[in-house]
Amino acid sequence: MKKIISIFAAALFASTLAFGITACNNETAEGDTAPITFNYERTEAKDGEGTDFFTLTGVTVSEEAKTFIDKNDYEGLANLFNTSKGGYTAPETKYDKDTVREFVIPAEYENLPVKEIAAEAIVNQTFIKKLVVGDNVKKIEKGAFSGLTELETVELPFVGGEVNAFNSAKSFGYIFGTTSLTGLTGVAQTYNDGASGNSETFYIPATLKNVVVTGDNTVAETEVKYDVDEDGKYVFTDDGEYTVTVDDSKYAVSPYAFYGCSMITSVTLTGSVETIGNYTFYGCTSLKEYIFGDDTATVGDHAFDGCTSLRNVDFNNVATIGDYAFNGCTSLGKIYETEFNDVTIGAEKIGEFAFNGCTSLDKVVFTAETLEIGYAAFMGETSLREIEFGGKTILKDFAFAGCTKMQAVDLANVEAIGDSAFYNCTNLKTVRNLKVSYGNAFEKTKFAEEDL
Repeated sequence: MKKIISIFAAALFASTLAFGITACNNETAEGDTAPITFNYERTEAKDGEGTDFFTLTGVTVSEEAKTFIDKNDYEGLANLFNTSKGGYTAPETKYDKDTVREFVIPAEYENLPVKEIAAEAIVNQTFIKKLVVGDNVKKIEKGAFSGLTELETVELPFVGGEVNAFNSAKSFGYIFGTTSLTGLTGVAQTYNDGASGNSETFYIPATLKNVVVTGDNTVAETEVKYDVDEDGKYVFTDDGEYTVTVDDSKYAVSPYAFYGCSMITSVTLTGSVETIGNYTFYGCTSLKEYIFGDDTATVGDHAFDGCTSLRNVDFNNVATIGDYAFNGCTSLGKIYETEFNDVTIGAEKIGEFAFNGCTSLDKVVFTAETLEIGYAAFMGETSLREIEFGGKTILKDFAFAGCTKMQAVDLANVEAIGDSAFYNCTNLKTVRNLKVSYGNAFEKTKFAEEDL
């Protein structure tokens, strides 16, 4: 059973302000109108499903408030929200021209949680510069935040419609919807593997630069309960029982989540993030910095592929870097146009073409006790001057091919070298501590063995 409730509230625009709620008619006898109105729909819980909860179905502002917004008079809007009227109760801590633009979804109403946000709940509210959705929210419908043309920062418990969403509902643009408007950027977000039928265009605020996601990306131990063979028949165990595979991994940020979001410059994942899936940040050409948390063990295939502005990345805690994970990240390692950071990588396995075309890498230090560097992983790094191997290392074919600036390398910790591993490193002339057979690994170089 659902019940619709209309209320007027002081929106919690900053975390220090209390959310004041007063239920009443939206207009007094004198004609005073509440400056902001919140509409809720109550859902009664079924047996065994917890408590009742509310869905935020709509947020509207008065005509008087719109006048201030249209004139970009946010000091005037703050003064309006600082005055109780029309059943609206102003907060004790007063707004100013900045905090009045910070909008926080209320955690609860009438002592019950606000767990869902309906489609088009907050639409065309151009005064919102920062939007915060708390961890209490478990579901956001498509287009819930459509037309927020001046939004710069958003904080969310998950990306898309909900944790472990499917298909387009796991895309970042899902919550902004498919309605085109001036000030929004159309982003064709791919959301699954496959050439067709796996993409949808969402219209995301062009002003949006900063995203914070507070939820977890944890990978569970896989529990096997049943399997089927290639003909779809059950596979039985020795004792006659059949088994099923259940994966209860938890993804607040699913694979492909930010695919093609070229406007975003900063993404912060504050939850427990054990893995970043395939294509998660593919084509985020404005993304400048990413710091992996202590929990992050795996970066998936193509995860940051084409992030051409990405400069600073902390790889120390990452165990596995997938194929093409940082392919084409042409700014990686760069501080300024002529200054570079040393890049330290703690991974034990680096996939094929993982750093291919990262043309601003100057020095890379590998710190893992054991390391496998995949096929063409650092191919074409035309600025790469120096590499250091901290532990037992295997180099696959073409691992550092085309690194034309490299002049010397110490291979004391290298236990195997694949074909063409340093192919066409045209300035490489000093190779120290070479202890393994190398075949044609140094073809088209100035290779000379030293300190053997």
